[in-house]
Amino acid sequence: MDLPSSERKEMRGRMRQDLLCSLRWDVFAALETIEIAVGPVGKEEFIPFFGSPYANEPLGQLLPKRLEIHIGDLLSKRDFDYAPEEFRYKPPPPAILDNDEKSPVTVGQFVTRAHEHFNAHKEEIIKTKRRFWDDAIREDKGVDARFFYWRINAFGNDECGCGAISIDVVANVERIFNGFWERQLNRARGVEVQPTHSCIPPWSGPPGGQVTGPLPALYKP
Repeated sequence: MDLPSSERKEMRGRMRQDLLCSLRWDVFAALETIEIAVGPVGKEEFIPFFGSPYANEPLGQLLPKRLEIHIGDLLSKRDFDYAPEEFRYKPPPPAILDNDEKSPVTVGQFVTRAHEHFNAHKEEIIKTKRRFWDDAIREDKGVDARFFYWRINAFGNDECGCGAISIDVVANVERIFNGFWERQLNRARGVEVQPTHSCIPPWSGPPGGQVTGPLPALYKP
């Protein structure tokens, strides 16, 4: 069941957009390469996401007890397929992530499950992006593109407590990638997060204000 736009916005707002938009997440690279931005505005540092306290943060508040994770570009591929229903493109089934009130799903668990889902359909995603979205990444250009997490869209819920979301990615050779990281961090800062008992403000850095070990170099778009 599709949600009204106001309810879609509300569901997205209950998720930790401040953390998700702070990620530098190459969806086809190894999980260990995912980083998260921490620190004050203008002095952000990217540190490994897994192994940081942010990976253990709850994904959100009052989320459905089950989440369906869809691949946004493959849903769009079906939307733009105007063939008769029996011949229309059929996206792969969603990945399922159960959310227990006593042990709510964490951001790290969500990223891990979504990452597995993207890699299971890597060839189809790349083929779709090249064909539909930007001449720069068409296969005949021979471009070695990288694909990064962009955003979440919430579009459905049902009476059984299952919520449907889709994840969009962006290629580093698409036109909209210009200024992408700055926009993502601005989106992260603009999200109002309801405090929880374990809420860690990402823009103040890790607990204690210090990061142990060497920091990776700042990303310079």
